[in-house]
Amino acid sequence: MLSRVKVNKDNKNANSGKQARFDLNRMNFMINGKIVDKEYIIRLYGENNYLIPNGSEDYRLFAKRVFTGMFEYAKAEVPNNRILEKLVINCNQAGYEFAIYE
Repeated sequence: MLSRVKVNKDNKNANSGKQARFDLNRMNFMINGKIVDKEYIIRLYGENNYLIPNGSEDYRLFAKRVFTGMFEYAKAEVPNNRILEKLVINCNQAGYEFAIYE
């Protein structure tokens, strides 16, 4: 089923982390049984917006830092960089909505 929700390699918004930036603060997450709510994620956005250079279309570092903050908040082990990259690229509402209704 994972292969059915993975992002197409040509999806510029997902691959740049832009889609993750748009979607992460729209939903709550549960990590190791702890809810990371939208309000906390919005706070992480505010703390990490400086990671998006003016006019840049590369949001990966920003999104990875938000994910890192979410794992730290949940007192969970922060995934390695490779896994964070996968989360940034594949974490978007379109993928989750597909998984829910499939």
